[in-house]
Amino acid sequence: MGPLTTAVAVVAMAVFFISGFGEGRSSDNAQPAVTSATTGPCLLPAPDMRRRHKDLLFEERTKAVRQGDRNPEASLSRCITCHAVFDEAAQPIAYDDERHFCRACHLQVAVAPDCFTCHRSTPVMPVTPIQTGGTQ
Repeated sequence: MGPLTTAVAVVAMAVFFISGFGEGRSSDNAQPAVTSATTGPCLLPAPDMRRRHKDLLFEERTKAVRQGDRNPEASLSRCITCHAVFDEAAQPIAYDDERHFCRACHLQVAVAPDCFTCHRSTPVMPVTPIQTGGTQ
């Protein structure tokens, strides 16, 4: 094998492993199971929210804090209320519990958001846990 062929093979292997194909994951289990929203549709379809939720939260924060334009439909508290996960005693689970809606994905991708340093990670009660076992 010549140097060019070796270089191409090394680059191909690097792309293969960096993309996750080398970890034995399939598209069926690449996303963790998370609870569905309990009180209606999200702002965007689930695949779009997975990709864009950070940007949307930052955009809404900027509008609310810097421009004084609050949109209750796109607030973090609405996300927390709709995606609340409840324990066996029907109490909402806080972010420090691995079952919390946000943690399911954030643990998998090794991201530590700081939202809950200031914001609540549980909904203001009472919230009726309409659907606690569903996934999206």
